[in-house]
Amino acid sequence: MNKLLRAASTAVLALSVCATNAFAAGPWYAGAKIGSVDIDVPGVSNATNLGVTVGYNINKNVAIEGELTTSMSDGDIEGFLDYSVNSYAVYVAGRFGDKAYFKVKGGYADTEIDTDFGSESDSGFSFGIGGGYKISDQASIEAEYTQLYDDNDFSIDFLSVGFNYTF
Repeated sequence: MNKLLRAASTAVLALSVCATNAFAAGPWYAGAKIGSVDIDVPGVSNATNLGVTVGYNINKNVAIEGELTTSMSDGDIEGFLDYSVNSYAVYVAGRFGDKAYFKVKGGYADTEIDTDFGSESDSGFSFGIGGGYKISDQASIEAEYTQLYDDNDFSIDFLSVGFNYTF
């Protein structure tokens, strides 16, 4: 799984370096991300998720984002049961800084865990923090921590790296 994560991170970085300034940056952006999903329960190994983001910049600092992630590599429960995680979310995101920036987001997420024995879904408040770097007026890379789900028994967290393109 670490080799897959390194390869995908390298691909995201390579795509970001290839981005050009052919068109003026507009209010819309789209992106891709990859990362590790951690379910905070002993004996559960991480899944690897791939995600897409579509957003609209309301102003320089505030945006509305929609995000979808799905497992491309299953996690493992106690060595005998595979699981995958899918999430759908809408966030209000704030980015503060210039070329290098800090990001915070909060919103609503629906998170589903699938196993061979069925699936369980829950929804509610979700938040994230991270940072990014603008490679050009249109292209940026980001690293982010997102808490997809939390209750008294366990939490589901997503640590990701990604690339956004503004158009």
